[in-house]
Amino acid sequence: MLSSKKNERLFSVLFDQHYQKLYNYSLKVTKQEDISKDLVQETFIKLWDNFHIINTASRSIEAFLIVTLKRKIVDFYRKNKTQEKHLDIYSKNIDLEVSLNKKWGGAEKP
Repeated sequence: MLSSKKNERLFSVLFDQHYQKLYNYSLKVTKQEDISKDLVQETFIKLWDNFHIINTASRSIEAFLIVTLKRKIVDFYRKNKTQEKHLDIYSKNIDLEVSLNKKWGGAEKP
């Protein structure tokens, strides 16, 4: 097992080696800079949290980073799709309430 200082140095090197490539990929997919930065940050947090169990061979870490980022992107879209669906349902309910209030002389005023 690597010491904490060695882990920090290795993590820093890995971050420097892989950040830009992961960010570029995320940006290409999401087309949103802030979202891409967040997703890549979450990817590196997951790497740090699992650092003690990951083989430190470069290919293994690179594969872990790529797979993790792809999953983060899928989760992001899945979450947003769910939020959009709820927002759409909420909007339709508001529209229905407004039209019912108008139809039956509800409390809505111009």
